[in-house]
Amino acid sequence: MFCNKCGKQIERGNKFCPYCGAVQAEKWQEEQPGLYRDGMEYRNVPIDRTTDRMNRGILGDMTVLDVVICAIFGILILWWTFTFFPGLKQSWISFSSMSADAKFLGILLLAIPYIFVLAMAGIGIYGVMHRAYHISMAILIGILGLFMKIADIFILTSFIYADYKLILRTLFVTYGEIGLSTVVLSIGAGILLYSKSERKI
Repeated sequence: MFCNKCGKQIERGNKFCPYCGAVQAEKWQEEQPGLYRDGMEYRNVPIDRTTDRMNRGILGDMTVLDVVICAIFGILILWWTFTFFPGLKQSWISFSSMSADAKFLGILLLAIPYIFVLAMAGIGIYGVMHRAYHISMAILIGILGLFMKIADIFILTSFIYADYKLILRTLFVTYGEIGLSTVVLSIGAGILLYSKSERKI
């Protein structure tokens, strides 16, 4: 093997070069003689990508678009969180006259869309940070937001306040208020993800 600094031949397994004292990488690969001349800079030597990635910090080599996409997903998470918990409190009061099973169903139905958005946005952020641009995450969140908005506007106008109808009304009214903003943010994220993806999903 050869020293990664001066290029002189040294024994395999040496941690230090006996000529220049340079520390040798653990995973150093043997190179052909003649690649080094008079201590000049080496060529064709493998780079330690793990160390290189750690030196770039948390954001690594993320582009501005990557940061914007992650920020949009982060806004969606915050928006739904600030909607879910007040809605949960109000629902608990509204469902107080129901049976235990109906109350459980109501809370569960309220939690499922929130958990879904958190999961999709989390996967979207994780994907962007690992250079996997999954536009489907943004599409699914947008479809959910659109459904909640449409249900809030059209479906609930003829509902009578039976238990299950009150549950559905609470669900759609709670998330229908942020349905339009969810759709707009999801479309923005989807467009940016599409522009970044090498494989159009």
